[in-house]
Amino acid sequence: MLPLLNGMAALALLLWASWCVFSNHVNDGILGKAIYSATAISALALLLCPPYTEHRAPAAEVTLNLCMAALAIRHYWLKKCWPFIQVKCGTRKCAPGLQNEFGDL
Repeated sequence: MLPLLNGMAALALLLWASWCVFSNHVNDGILGKAIYSATAISALALLLCPPYTEHRAPAAEVTLNLCMAALAIRHYWLKKCWPFIQVKCGTRKCAPGLQNEFGDL
């Protein structure tokens, strides 16, 4: 039962991360696309290697966990820290490389 649940979770992560990489609606930049790509690849590795064999690389599980942790840290940063930085910077343009096409942060 546990390998079936693990496979279903890996499939859901694979579909979600692949959608995030290829969708035009997800505007996460290069770092976000790289994290989503690594998540999709590690979830695919979990699905392709059968569980409980000597050929299954534990690195795929570790990579999947690290990618999910990176996404969680990035989400926290964008939701909690980045708005504070935007308010502190204001109109001083303290991060010119991070401006969008409209010129604001």
